[in-house]
Amino acid sequence: MTMGYFQDKVVFVTGGSRGMGFAIAKKFAENGAKTAICARDADSLQRAEYELRKISPQIIAFPADIADARSVKYGIEQINAAFGPIDILVNNAGIYRPGKIMDTSLSEWENQLAINLKGPFLVTQAVAPQMMERRSGRIIFISSMLAIVSLPGNACYTATKWGLEGFIGCIAQELCEYGIVVHTIRPGMTDTSIFDEIGKPDMEIDWIDPAEIANTVDFLCRLPAHAQVPEITYTNTFQRFNY
Repeated sequence: MTMGYFQDKVVFVTGGSRGMGFAIAKKFAENGAKTAICARDADSLQRAEYELRKISPQIIAFPADIADARSVKYGIEQINAAFGPIDILVNNAGIYRPGKIMDTSLSEWENQLAINLKGPFLVTQAVAPQMMERRSGRIIFISSMLAIVSLPGNACYTATKWGLEGFIGCIAQELCEYGIVVHTIRPGMTDTSIFDEIGKPDMEIDWIDPAEIANTVDFLCRLPAHAQVPEITYTNTFQRFNY
């Protein structure tokens, strides 16, 4: 059994089958956590579970649509039955589909809102009562540089992340009286499989490794509960954004 800093902690990472989510789950598993992941794609989820079980037997992987309340409820029930109440929640799942506003269909708009905004709301609302009851817990949201930067061709995705950060700011204040700590990480351009699907932008970028974001999550989760680090903007020195 893997021993480590997060021994006996129960961690739930949404979108944990690949990219940043998998890197985060792997980091927790390496440090002894009881780690649960979910994703919509069954094949990538199975591959991720196989790799994580090489590190630790204390792994749960289940298919879930975080934009569906019943799916979220069922998944959390599985985690609780196997591991107990959740100590750390990482709201990582999200989709990125760039496009100019006149080229964005209503269905695409609604899909990105569902995954990037409704999903974190449903998962947080389902997990938070466990933390409130124990007056302890940590919730980390993986946001984006586009929550603070407006770039043409990204209106839909940017709107979801601006909305997400408004949500985060409110719940951080609502939950702090219960001893629950909330953090936001805003990664810059990160080398994940999303860009295998849509193609990488035609520009020279020094890409961020997903492991760097996993290390940032690890850092935050080792802080004492009284430490105030509400947000971290993590971008490469050689990535340029217009503020």
